Amino acid sequence: AAEAYAEALRLKPQSAQAYTNLGIVREEMDDLSGARDAYEHALRADPSAPTAMWNLALLLERTGHPEDAEHFYLKLLDKDRQESEAAFRLGCLRLGRDDHGGALEAFETCLKRRPDWPEARANLALAASRAGERDRAQSIYEEMLDNDPRSMEALRGLAAVALEAEDFSTALEYHVRLIDLGERSVEILYNAGLLYQK
Repeated sequence: AAEAYAEALRLKPQSAQAYTNLGIVREEMDDLSGARDAYEHALRADPSAPTAMWNLALLLERTGHPEDAEHFYLKLLDKDRQESEAAFRLGCLRLGRDDHGGALEAFETCLKRRPDWPEARANLALAASRAGERDRAQSIYEEMLDNDPRSMEALRGLAAVALEAEDFSTALEYHVRLIDLGERSVEILYNAGLLYQK
């Protein structure tokens, strides 16, 4: 397939689609630098090629270039305001580098486009908590729990918020609920033990 796309590019050197397809094949072959080169060529041939832009952003994120990936996610958002996946990836990148305000903005964008997106809502709560907006985080987690009383994500978040506020009895209540639902992580069990001791 790689040879066929290379031959197609010899015949039509400015084909963004052929470069994009070559990038996909190279990525499947674990030739990540070759894939990046192909996607970059695709974008030189057509700066608005969405598949090349998306694949390059994912590849940059995967290979440890979050700032470069963010640049392309932003370009995708500028190009198509409905591109909610780009907003989600952008929010995750920003969370990963402690840009909590930027992460809040990205996840809010996600929820404007898809209000019933539980992962975006959970990440919005996490970003709010990390930004020091504890009340907002608690409110989002409580709303998640109202929608799904067995939401482990919401219970973990509420437990963390209660611990940060040193509200130990509430934190213990959420830890017990998590354990009753089958949570067996070392952190939850250890915290529950400490909370019982307190």
